[in-house]
Amino acid sequence: MISNDKKQEVLSRISEIENFTIKHDDKDIAIGALCRNITAESAELTKSTDSLMPILRTALVINWRESAMKSSYDRFRKKFPEISTLSDLKRVMDNKDALDFCKTYLNINAKTDKNPKYCLLRELSNGFLEYQKHHRLSSEIEAIRLERESGSQETEK
Repeated sequence: MISNDKKQEVLSRISEIENFTIKHDDKDIAIGALCRNITAESAELTKSTDSLMPILRTALVINWRESAMKSSYDRFRKKFPEISTLSDLKRVMDNKDALDFCKTYLNINAKTDKNPKYCLLRELSNGFLEYQKHHRLSSEIEAIRLERESGSQETEK
């Protein structure tokens, strides 16, 4: 057991760390506030039924800062509200040339159909939809959550 003095010293250091200011998304923020924001965002994502959000955000963040991903994600959702599921996204991707899809939907001037954002988006969408179908799951978000859980269990073995 630690003494009360040692306990106070540790708590004081923790408080110092929580109040330390860093740059995040080009803004100054205290580490404690950033942790609370991330925790709240994670809790919100856990309750979400939106299957498109985690997949689209994951694909868009490759080689970009998080702030750039967020603005591209927001643009996509505002400009294409009819694409609200992975199935909708797959349908559009299946009917569009890769370069045209990148330009129109992702606002990216891709030079090749091997664009990493496009390839990951296609791979994730197809993969989770196939997982949903194979396991006869009722929703896309269930496939994402179950695959994530089974993937983390595999990692632990």
